[in-house]
Amino acid sequence: MGITAATAKPNIVESVKYQIICNEMPSGCVVDGSSFSQATPLYYSSTAPASDAAYWLFTETAQGQYTIRNAATKQYVTFDGERIEAYKRYISMTDRQHGDSSVWTISNQGGTTYTLRCAADNNEIWDVRRDSYIVGTYNTAGVGSNQQFTIKTAGGATVQEQAAPAAGETGINVDSWLTAN
Repeated sequence: MGITAATAKPNIVESVKYQIICNEMPSGCVVDGSSFSQATPLYYSSTAPASDAAYWLFTETAQGQYTIRNAATKQYVTFDGERIEAYKRYISMTDRQHGDSSVWTISNQGGTTYTLRCAADNNEIWDVRRDSYIVGTYNTAGVGSNQQFTIKTAGGATVQEQAAPAAGETGINVDSWLTAN
């Protein structure tokens, strides 16, 4: 009589700060661009700074969907559909949530690897530009290596999938409580 998983989702905890690390460039992380003197709203730092501007707060809005706010600025990562060639790829940092444009679906790609897709347009996936380190979205149904991320706490714990208990289940395994007579 073990747990039957209804669905799985990342073991993200609200109010915990996380770094978002591109699997293709594991020594760095996504940072708030303006906090690091960058013109782009989101930037990929080649090193992982200790500043709060390099950390993110996740709030679950629905199963597997989250708003993502910068830990320093408290601004939301928001898809806006605007591209400015030199420094912006479809993302803004906003002071308030803008519906599903500020909500991101976090999907497991195997192990501790995740993609982040816009809830307003599921083809818009987080993407680190290899030539400029701009972090934005890219419109694709596929997944490239620069679109896969690991999410870690400030203490270094890696986010991974956790099974949610099925309806009526508590998630507590009571098998060891049983005794044979």
